[in-house]
Amino acid sequence: TCAAPILPFACLGAAQVLARAIPHGKRRLLLPLAVLLAGAPTAAKSVLFDRLLTRPDARVELARWLQTAPEVPDDARLALDHTFWTTGALPTWAFGRTDAQLEDMEAAAGSDAQRDRLRRLRTIGERQGGRRFALHFLIQDNEESASRSTFSRPTLPMRPEALSGAGIDLLVVSGMRDGPGWERLAALLEGVRPVFEVHTGAARRGGEGSLEGLENAGLPFLWKEITSRRCLGAGLTIYDWADLNPAR
Repeated sequence: TCAAPILPFACLGAAQVLARAIPHGKRRLLLPLAVLLAGAPTAAKSVLFDRLLTRPDARVELARWLQTAPEVPDDARLALDHTFWTTGALPTWAFGRTDAQLEDMEAAAGSDAQRDRLRRLRTIGERQGGRRFALHFLIQDNEESASRSTFSRPTLPMRPEALSGAGIDLLVVSGMRDGPGWERLAALLEGVRPVFEVHTGAARRGGEGSLEGLENAGLPFLWKEITSRRCLGAGLTIYDWADLNPAR
């Protein structure tokens, strides 16, 4: 953070040195070359990212299933695994929310801008229609429960008893199955058949069209979507919590 303000001044200083060292007539030739060298890597990554955005996204397929599957109860309570929380991939556009959750979040909002955004979300949900869900985000044992987004989100510790106590109906799991506390849920998933799963391979690490390295390639403003697609876009699995917790 300390080095960030120095960079513009360093660039200006280097430009002044070059301006004095290079004859005036040759500067016009060097300027397009400098622009090309500086902009080419970012442009190439932008094209790659645009191509990746056109590929299938598992979150979209999962949302379609949730809206149409007869296995999904009315006002279902969904527990989204910790990658939804860690990456900030708030799937409001896909899953919707119950009116009660939105009202509680609006009451707890810390600014007029947050309350206005929540009102817009409620309007969008009413306009789209379809099923509504209560969302709960699982957090790892070493994470704080304080909000990391523009408004608070209901969170649950990654412990089976917490999910049972919240009345969870469905557990949504990504391919990033690691982190403190995950072993408790992993033991429950062994040998249990999911009620739905989708794998697109759109964001597989190291493969063709990989997202690897895009975060630091001149696209910092797209970091959240890049990370979300890496963790969630390639595959999602959904389990019936009653199958994982027979004692419920």
